[in-house]
Amino acid sequence: MFEKTLNGEIDNSIKLEFSMRNKEKIWCIPSEDRISIFFSIHFEDSIDKTICKLILNELEEAKRHVHNAPSIQKMLDGAVPDLLKKEFPNSEAINEKTSNGIVCFSKF
Repeated sequence: MFEKTLNGEIDNSIKLEFSMRNKEKIWCIPSEDRISIFFSIHFEDSIDKTICKLILNELEEAKRHVHNAPSIQKMLDGAVPDLLKKEFPNSEAINEKTSNGIVCFSKF
């Protein structure tokens, strides 16, 4: 997907959904000028949940200070991005409750 986009061979029909861990999914969605990668994040342990939130906050803060850093968007309140709902309307994982929400990185 990345190679095709870099070579100008954009194929918006290629969308990926896969699992890396139990109760977590990753979605990759290409578009004309970017690839958006969504991660659902789930931790059972309260300490892991807290560490995850701290790391996500630091990533967001680093974006403000690092030139050309990838765009990051986090949804920690159970909200699901409209793009994800539109591109994967039948995904059961989108409606599953995750402990740390969904994070999206977009590479332009």
